[in-house]
Amino acid sequence: MTHIEALHRVADMLLDKETIGQDDLAEAFYDVPKWEHTESGALRIRAPKSFGVREGGMVAAQGPDDAPV
Repeated sequence: MTHIEALHRVADMLLDKETIGQDDLAEAFYDVPKWEHTESGALRIRAPKSFGVREGGMVAAQGPDDAPV
């Protein structure tokens, strides 16, 4: 997933509703990996909890929800 695809979803939502809330943003970015800090302070990317594809695409790999990417 790329950020541009999520941003296109946000744009579509805004064209439809004009204003969107936090839940709408979370839905738009559901498949974008999240950055988080480890206990040592290092950054890592965590795969989204609902890692997979909506609307008929393919997934190259799928791991546990809390696995670093």
